[in-house]
This record gives sequence, structure tokens and C-alpha cells, in this order.
Amino acid sequence: MHSVMRVKKYNLPYNIMARCMMREFRIPKQPISATKSVRFPVEMIDEVEEAIRGQDCTFSAFVVSAVRWALDNLKEQEEEKNKGEQP
Repeated sequence: MHSVMRVKKYNLPYNIMARCMMREFRIPKQPISATKSVRFPVEMIDEVEEAIRGQDCTFSAFVVSAVRWALDNLKEQEEEKNKGEQP
């Protein structure tokens, strides 16, 4: 009896999951972006640079990710607030 490697998240045999993933792959489009100058406290710049040192991450990528996280959390907070206000 042979064992079948399964992808834990989907509980599917690896070969089936691989074929499904191959069909769904799309070449990502480059997001539209713009340059925006932002002033940071020097201490914060130092902290960010320390956090990304040795990582495959740029300062800009870190900031974009942090802002995305903050915006998503604000949206979730607003949705939770609105749920509490519904009769």
C-alpha cells in the first residue's frame, strides 16, 4: 500500500492539487502605483530598517504591507461596529 502525499489545507492528493493550481495560475499584473513623499520619524526608519535587515523586503514593500494591514483592520472594525448597530 502506498501513501498519497496530501496538501493539508485542501486535503487533496498533491498531484490533483498541482493540476488544479496550474489551471488557475495567471500572470500577475503590475499594480498602478504613484510616488508619495512621506516623512517618518528617524527612530521609526531605524526600526523598520532593523526589522527588514536580512529579509527579502524593501522599505517601500514593508510600508505598503503595513498600510494595507492597517486599512484592512479599519475596514473590519467598521464592519463589526455596523453589525452591532443593526437591529
